[in-house]
Amino acid sequence: MKNKNIISGHQHSLTEWFKYINSGDSKRIQEEDNEKHTRLGFLKKFIRLPYEETERVEAIDLFNKTPRITKIFEKKGEKLCAIRLVPKKQDLPKLRNRGMTLNECYGSWFLKQKIDFKEYYAEICPHNEVAVWSMIIIANKEGIFGEVISGHGFQLMHGETMSNLYFFQYDFKKWKWSKENKEVVDYVKQAIEKLKIKTPEQEKIIKESKGKIHSGYLAGYFEVVVLLDKKVYFNDYSRVLPDYIKTPSFDCIIDKSLEITGFVAYPGKVVGKIQKITEQDIAKTKFKKGSILVTENTDIRYLPFMRKAGAIITERGSILSHASIVAREFKIPCVVNVKNATKILKDGSAVKVDANKGIITILDY
Repeated sequence: MKNKNIISGHQHSLTEWFKYINSGDSKRIQEEDNEKHTRLGFLKKFIRLPYEETERVEAIDLFNKTPRITKIFEKKGEKLCAIRLVPKKQDLPKLRNRGMTLNECYGSWFLKQKIDFKEYYAEICPHNEVAVWSMIIIANKEGIFGEVISGHGFQLMHGETMSNLYFFQYDFKKWKWSKENKEVVDYVKQAIEKLKIKTPEQEKIIKESKGKIHSGYLAGYFEVVVLLDKKVYFNDYSRVLPDYIKTPSFDCIIDKSLEITGFVAYPGKVVGKIQKITEQDIAKTKFKKGSILVTENTDIRYLPFMRKAGAIITERGSILSHASIVAREFKIPCVVNVKNATKILKDGSAVKVDANKGIITILDY
């Protein structure tokens, strides 16, 4: 699937979500995110984790186009890329742009940043126009779980899901799948095989780098993409994010014929009245505390409503999206990927949200 320009300008990174909710953990998450490419390069060297190399340079050198930078432009100037500006101080914002050639990104975006370039590193990352599959994988002491979607990974992170989601869980003995797809199964198993720590030397190196190993697998949060060469590549690794994402339940709902259903982002049972919000209504909406928030998808602008909601229902989304993780921080029952929710559920209608099973029941019409 080609990358489409559908990402909202309000879809921030997970670090920024945590900053907006005034979480004391945002600094910890940001520090980890700032060094993810360094860690991925380390894993490529020592356990042969497949990773497309990123060029990390001083942002001031990129601004001045030093001889080293000139060579990078000669090699990659017409290739699609992402540029990440990583702050050296934690109180500075992280900046990024993607989807243009390096030459275009440099001229139309990088040079226009109103920052002190000496306070930043610049990372020049490969950007692939086409992704076959994308996945998020989380490995912890209980097992390995995650989700997969065809196309680019922003669908999972930002909840902008445009195709079928596949969930999986592996307790180091048995596999569970939300639905069978041989290609998905093969790629997930390929990716997880790459996380196996196979020698005592590898184990020692991982532990010295403050990594964790559970049942022979490297623990952490991972983002993975399958490219046109039919190979898996890792493009994110966080040691701290699993602390904020509990192993979800993958209990199957047998009879969906009479219910409106979705995937559980945070469990609980709530009865309340629907209050629908569209992008066009955000600025003028007065949200009543305890109402059931229904919307197509959430982003930073919805945080005031999410805080007040008795429960959250989204038409798109995934259980590992940034908004779902934040809903869990608020401990608000949340059901995502409820097909046609904004059409079926009417403003003011009373509903019962069973976020233990992912079922929404209309109590009046």
